[in-house]
Amino acid sequence: MKNIDSRDLLDFHFLSNVAYSPDGRSAAFLEHCPAEEKNRYASRLWLYTADSGETRPLTAGDDASNFIWLDNDSLLFASKREKPKADTTQFFRLDLRGGEAMPYFTVPNRVTFIRRIDQNRYVLLCTIDVETEEKRENRAEYGKDFHVFSEIPFWSDGRGITNKKRSTLMLFDATTGACTRVSPELTDVTTVRLSQNGERVLYAGKHYADVRPRVAGLYEYDISKGETRTIVEPGEFEIDTLAITSRHFFFSGNDCAFPGKNPRLFLVDQQIGERTMLPDYDFEPGGGVGTDSSYGGGRTHKYSVGKVYMLMVDRVTSRLISIDGKGEKQVYTKKDGGIQCFDVFGKSALFIGMRDGRLPELYSLDLATGEEKRLTEFNEAWYQEHKPAAPVQFAFKNRHGFELDGFVLYPAGCKFTAVPKPCSARPISTRCR
Repeated sequence: MKNIDSRDLLDFHFLSNVAYSPDGRSAAFLEHCPAEEKNRYASRLWLYTADSGETRPLTAGDDASNFIWLDNDSLLFASKREKPKADTTQFFRLDLRGGEAMPYFTVPNRVTFIRRIDQNRYVLLCTIDVETEEKRENRAEYGKDFHVFSEIPFWSDGRGITNKKRSTLMLFDATTGACTRVSPELTDVTTVRLSQNGERVLYAGKHYADVRPRVAGLYEYDISKGETRTIVEPGEFEIDTLAITSRHFFFSGNDCAFPGKNPRLFLVDQQIGERTMLPDYDFEPGGGVGTDSSYGGGRTHKYSVGKVYMLMVDRVTSRLISIDGKGEKQVYTKKDGGIQCFDVFGKSALFIGMRDGRLPELYSLDLATGEEKRLTEFNEAWYQEHKPAAPVQFAFKNRHGFELDGFVLYPAGCKFTAVPKPCSARPISTRCR
């Protein structure tokens, strides 16, 4: 077995954003690999076929992102292969039956999220600068020669400088190329859901001019009328995990009464606005096991056939669960490990997960039996050559009586014996033998 070296990080393959085709017979996902010479990740689009169980790459480039299914035989994805203008996003259409990816349309903004309304219209989240400066000759250029920070926070991990930038909800018309703003200028949209009939958008946003608040407002936008309705007033909850059911809006809301508090789950009647609090299961919806061995995003909750499916953390492992309209919870995964994202179709699910000490791979899940099957081997060769040591889990109670989980990772070739010390001010020591 080989020892793990820092250079091994460059050999890891990270998977993300798994999504079923409309008929459930195929699924697409992204593969990301470190590109050291370019100081970024190289990303390719892959296809999984349910009937054969095979996977194959769909793109040869290294910058695929933001894909959605147009129909059962074609995908839409963003790429910089034709070097679009700065602060624009070019999308390509790929026919799975053959042929090259063809330019489809270009959005005059940086797109981070896309959903299709109908043949020509789309819901987007775009990163917009709400404060710009006129450029002049022979003058230091803002954003290149210097930066002015006037907000807190002004930086976000993975996004870089966020000062005076807002994630903005927009409608895009591919026939005209026009983007129409939906959310107010200073509102930072945190999560979005499009109704299944494409008529309404549910979104949460935080409105601020200097200090970003923890709490947000919840809003419904009627696409045909061009009208916005407030569902939850801003300032009441930190809001996440949105879903639109046949009769209700579903959301998780945290009143932030104390650090670390888990949110509650709510249903809001779409017609009369009546809010119902569901049973308290004391967990964070959409949460996953913390790890640095992952990259990319994906779905962490989804409404399907009367249930909201979501991820939750069960102490030290991720679970796929569902909550129905009565607030009843059902758990589907049995094995321990991390789950990064998933998708559900009928009685089956696909997820990007970490199992048995392995790096992320694509897995299938039978929702009726809980049976899992690993479908890819992107990182299997590395795993067989290195076999990372498994951390040893233990539980303990703190001074307040709360039971916490901890881990010990033993050095290779060492056995440890715990030796208690009589002085309570000093921790238990360990001796290697």
